[in-house]
Amino acid sequence: MIAKRWLKHTAAGLLDSFVSRNNDFIGYWAPGVLYTETRATGMRVELDLLRVVAQPGTPASVAAAQYWSGYLRDALHRHGSGVDDLQTATVSLAFGLPPLPLPSYYMCGGEPFSCSVRLVSRCGDSVEREAVRSCLPHLSHDGRRSTRYRA
Repeated sequence: MIAKRWLKHTAAGLLDSFVSRNNDFIGYWAPGVLYTETRATGMRVELDLLRVVAQPGTPASVAAAQYWSGYLRDALHRHGSGVDDLQTATVSLAFGLPPLPLPSYYMCGGEPFSCSVRLVSRCGDSVEREAVRSCLPHLSHDGRRSTRYRA
């Protein structure tokens, strides 16, 4: 059984890592690639990290479900728990949100998207974390790959 404070810690770490600039898919920023892939399918992505499935089942979302399921498993293991202690573990992304008012010094462009992580333990404790960030759709002819990517 996982303590609620570790559930909160795991959800916050998962969310922060998912929206960070180091979350990449084949060398490109994963949220931008997910945005591009979902423009034709409703502007939403739902990753079920326990069943390791993604809706819609695009290549980037399936790869994200697999990777982040492993991340969750490792994070829970560090707290002495496992995925068996959870009944729900989802990451949800919504693209195409209305523009946000930004301060004049804000240098990042793009359109807002929200990312939320929801974890529910077997004993009924529920934790949800959400972040709103900005991104542009991935354009395969524009941009550079991450230096961490090895083809």
